[in-house]
Amino acid sequence: MPGADRPVHDSPPIPDSSPAAFLESWRGFCPTLFMLAFLFWENHMRDVSELRLLCCAFCKPYQSEAKFYVEETSPSGWRQLVVIYEKGGYGGGKEFAAGIPKAWTDQDVENLISWPMKDPKAPYPAWEVPTRVHGKPVLFEFWKDEKSDL
Repeated sequence: MPGADRPVHDSPPIPDSSPAAFLESWRGFCPTLFMLAFLFWENHMRDVSELRLLCCAFCKPYQSEAKFYVEETSPSGWRQLVVIYEKGGYGGGKEFAAGIPKAWTDQDVENLISWPMKDPKAPYPAWEVPTRVHGKPVLFEFWKDEKSDL
């Protein structure tokens, strides 16, 4: 049998398979590949017990209650906004995450969360626009033509 004489202990080490490590491994690639990795990672629920609850709100585009958390130390080095959807968000995913600019306060994040969309039939809530529309992993005030930190 081919390969039968190979010792089992010669197997390569198992890499860190956490969702955060997976996403971090894609950071240097083009925005399209980053977005694909992000969408894959987004569908892996995290333990929110270590996150700080910021607020809760109803998300009209997804017809779901949303809980907003801040992850103070993400693997990328940024604080992150983590949104958990009770009934699911985009594509049925239960979670969304994006980096928070270093200069932003909690109030800045809450302002984005409550920002009204121009089109009430918009497919995404305001906090997802920087990532879903502009392909940016970090939040920014898109209505001010502001550019992302990345």
